[in-house]
Amino acid sequence: MSKIVSGGIAVLRGYLKNSFVKLFNFRGFKFGYMPIIEKNVEIQADSGSSCIFGKKVRISRGSRVSVRKNGNFILGNEAGLGVNNIIVCHNDISIGDGTILGPNVLIYDHDHEFNSEHGVEKKKFKTAPIKIGKNCWIGANVTILRGTTIGDNCVVGAGCVLKGKFPSNKLILQKKETTVSDIK
Repeated sequence: MSKIVSGGIAVLRGYLKNSFVKLFNFRGFKFGYMPIIEKNVEIQADSGSSCIFGKKVRISRGSRVSVRKNGNFILGNEAGLGVNNIIVCHNDISIGDGTILGPNVLIYDHDHEFNSEHGVEKKKFKTAPIKIGKNCWIGANVTILRGTTIGDNCVVGAGCVLKGKFPSNKLILQKKETTVSDIK
């Protein structure tokens, strides 16, 4: 199959999938033109949530976006999710324009409540927003946890587990502990 036909099918799939999600969450779901959504992508936006996809976004095969009740998710213009990304939003997650995620990236803006007496409390969560700036590259197998802010123009090395604040224009690597340095 030619690339033009294949690309047209992906765009059509994007419109159909987004339209189907919009049927069940009319007010909270918006998408820009020319989305490319590959096969086996799941998008769930609960009633009372907000899920916004910018213009020309790309969501690769096997990815899952789940926006729970009262959650707010924004994927900026020309941003892209890699193969098998999982994003679960209970609070607030924003991914800036032009940001690209590599394969197997996990983003969770919540943790389960836990205490030593009762263990994990079902259906109870601690939440904090996640903000990923514009024009970032998030490498393969990165996990981004609640309360994380990544500035614009950052590169996050493969395999990092991030929690905290990371300023713009940085290369973020993880060895024994997180190292932040200027991008040259």
